[in-house]
Amino acid sequence: MVIYISGAITSDFNYKEKFKQAEEKLLKMGHAVLNPTVIPPMFSWEQHLHIDYAMIDICDGLYMLKDWESSKGAKAEKKYALEKNKKIFYEGEEENVNQVTG
Repeated sequence: MVIYISGAITSDFNYKEKFKQAEEKLLKMGHAVLNPTVIPPMFSWEQHLHIDYAMIDICDGLYMLKDWESSKGAKAEKKYALEKNKKIFYEGEEENVNQVTG
């Protein structure tokens, strides 16, 4: 399954490490992972979100990090994903990710 990682970036100084750990966990579970932290920081917030949506378009589901509710961007990503009928998974509930094949 292709999974997009969603969580707070702007408000978290250590966001790259947090996203990398989630990526490694999902890769070990056998999933392909889309990690938005690879997007260069030169783009505006709106441009980042546009790229995020394109990544979400090609994924099967979102993996919401524990801090997602504190992020305006992660909330927008989740809303967009639900509109596109993507599966939503939450950090700490990895068994749910493994129960779905894509």
